[in-house]
Amino acid sequence: MGVFDGVADTLYIPLAARVTASKRFPQYFYDAAALRLEAELPSDSIQKNASEYYTLASVARYHNIDEMARGFVAAHGACDIVNMGAGLETMHCRLADTGATFYEIDMPRVIAHRRRALGIGENEVLIGGDLRMGDWMEQIELKGAKLFVACGVFMYWQEEEVRSLIGALQARFGGSELVFDAMSASALKFANRHVRKTGNEGAKMGFSIDNARAFARSSCTELLECRPFFRDIRSSLGKQLKLSTRISMAFADGGMGKLVRLRL
Repeated sequence: MGVFDGVADTLYIPLAARVTASKRFPQYFYDAAALRLEAELPSDSIQKNASEYYTLASVARYHNIDEMARGFVAAHGACDIVNMGAGLETMHCRLADTGATFYEIDMPRVIAHRRRALGIGENEVLIGGDLRMGDWMEQIELKGAKLFVACGVFMYWQEEEVRSLIGALQARFGGSELVFDAMSASALKFANRHVRKTGNEGAKMGFSIDNARAFARSSCTELLECRPFFRDIRSSLGKQLKLSTRISMAFADGGMGKLVRLRL
């Protein structure tokens, strides 16, 4: 039985994107842990049919969050990075040299798949729990600086759920930082229309941000950064990318997609 038997597409597709990008564009993004798992990926992986743009849209999030995390560790020294909705993400391997401790949070069945596929690193703590419930927070030490990361998570929630989690994090880990990806309302509408065409009604997205500063004010947080997805990749890869990819990236960076970093 392979390590991905029984794993949902939503878990292995981002991993497959990291494999593809690591092979084609290692100067921009390289994930050795993902490459080691390439042979285990399903032979009919949807990633084989994914466009260049959608592959790089996935890894651009990881590239930028890795950069933010390194900056956080440089500023705080020994600290914790809490990966909410960890799935099969391998940030703990890419950033092992930072010395940070990584808490990997996801549903118990996902954590079981993760343990089978990736094992447990020396710098890792695996926690099975429902992010919306919040009881997983009790398993995270209160002391020390913390960066909370949610990549590809909040867009599938409703806004009140996101605000509720932010409030719970503020109450328990006030002063920590939170990084997450978000789309504009118009981009979300387009994405949901595309999802409906696939027949996947269970993956409807409900949370968007048009104005990150206004969202920070209304959630009683401090906006530290609002970064477009493709800022670095457009300059580093340039004409190595297809023209259609470059056009789509420029359009997205006009406000359609962003990474939001808040102080709680």
